[in-house]
Amino acid sequence: MEAKSAESKRRNAKTESAPPQMSEEDRLNSALNLFFLLAQSYYKILEGALGMATWCSALDLELNESYLWTTSNLQNLLKNHECLKDFPGMFEPAFPDLYPSTIRDVEWTDMVAPEIEQFLSSVQQYVRKKGIYPPDEYSPAWTFVELFRPSLNLSIERATAYNQRMRAYARQSSGFRPDMRETAKSQSVGAVKSAFISYSWDDNAHCEWIRELATRLRKDGVDVCIDRWSAIPGDQLPAFMERGVRDNEFVVIVCTPRYKQRSDAREGGVGYEGDIMTAEAMTSQNERKFIPVLRHGEWKQSAPSWLLGKYYIDLTGAPYSERNYDDLVHTLLGVRETAPPIGTPMATITQANRPPESSPEKSTAENDEIKITRVIVEEITEPRNDGTPGSALYTIPFALSRCPPSEWARMFIENWNHPPKFTMMHRPGIARLSGSTVSLTGTTIEEVKRYHRDTLQLAVSETNRQYREHRLKDDPRRVQEQSARDGHRKRVEDVSKNIKFD
Repeated sequence: MEAKSAESKRRNAKTESAPPQMSEEDRLNSALNLFFLLAQSYYKILEGALGMATWCSALDLELNESYLWTTSNLQNLLKNHECLKDFPGMFEPAFPDLYPSTIRDVEWTDMVAPEIEQFLSSVQQYVRKKGIYPPDEYSPAWTFVELFRPSLNLSIERATAYNQRMRAYARQSSGFRPDMRETAKSQSVGAVKSAFISYSWDDNAHCEWIRELATRLRKDGVDVCIDRWSAIPGDQLPAFMERGVRDNEFVVIVCTPRYKQRSDAREGGVGYEGDIMTAEAMTSQNERKFIPVLRHGEWKQSAPSWLLGKYYIDLTGAPYSERNYDDLVHTLLGVRETAPPIGTPMATITQANRPPESSPEKSTAENDEIKITRVIVEEITEPRNDGTPGSALYTIPFALSRCPPSEWARMFIENWNHPPKFTMMHRPGIARLSGSTVSLTGTTIEEVKRYHRDTLQLAVSETNRQYREHRLKDDPRRVQEQSARDGHRKRVEDVSKNIKFD
């Protein structure tokens, strides 16, 4: 009897220590999340390794190990996980390894990126159609994906560090600036800007309006591409759409209720373009490439879900606003009005009306570090909750301690998209900054509490640090003043050591 009791206890103990079994839904969702994260890691590793391959490359066994780990996990997942057996096509790594002899003289942008971007787009479309969503924290699905997170993060960190080393080596050895080709291209005088127009075929009148808009934009100096001019019978339309989104500097998205319907439901060409654009925005982090234009209806009823938080141009009505059209043209040509130079403090105020000068030691608002002060609860939006993917998500705004300069705002968005430390649940591309308000789109208050709060604070802290360095580096007067302050402080401290009062 005692032997049976002991055996029973052993069985119970074994059952209690066994990992919890996942439901079919959790098993599918964990596979989708891991598949998408591995695909992102694969893209980032190749981008980091090949970004400088035409200039220099070096053997990095740790990076190569991360590449092999990522590609083998992608292959095994697709081969062995029954939930992913219907993924279209097979995955084959672009390169067997990342040895210098393998990747030297390989040009990332034109030779490799299009194929890898297409794979990432296919993965995104696939997981969206399957209904991917963030697993609940500490659930079996969450635990499964978390097992891979350290290696995924390490892979991306190694790729970033490798790319930075190669760029530093290129600068030191030949004075080469890795970004000078892009800078020269974007700043060349008289360079023609290109734009692709994404729209839905609502009716003949709408299609004619699109043609007239494209014609007018071309007359105003923008190289506009639309399907009726560039696609002919026999062309592969998916390939045409991909080139239109990838190869043009801007994508003008003409929003109508029908466009929203087809884009959110991922129907037809509009749905396919939506997948391409969201994948492009995610991988390139260039949100300003995509310019929404409202043509019919109210904005919330006409804009696809992923565009709702963006600044749009209103061209409703017949005729539409010339002022708003000017805004569109100036944006496409890169000639928007900029702020005038900063002058002498209170230069336009008469001497009699000037307040007493503050103490030099008193910190000014410009020198105060920016902080997040609160969640703007009263402006949190409501979820649609209509059963479609992402309909349970909403926008959450946060108040900053003051309105930041434009350069600070740019740095913050970059730091949110690429934080030095983040969790598996981090979502690049969802941060927006307007005035003194930062908003996270497509999230929940629970996610903010669990994940995004710490990343927000880290991004703000990192941006404050970078902005201080930026001001000192780019303003000789500030450098001189800081140097004088440092010198004064050192002299005071040195002399003070020799002053005795006993």
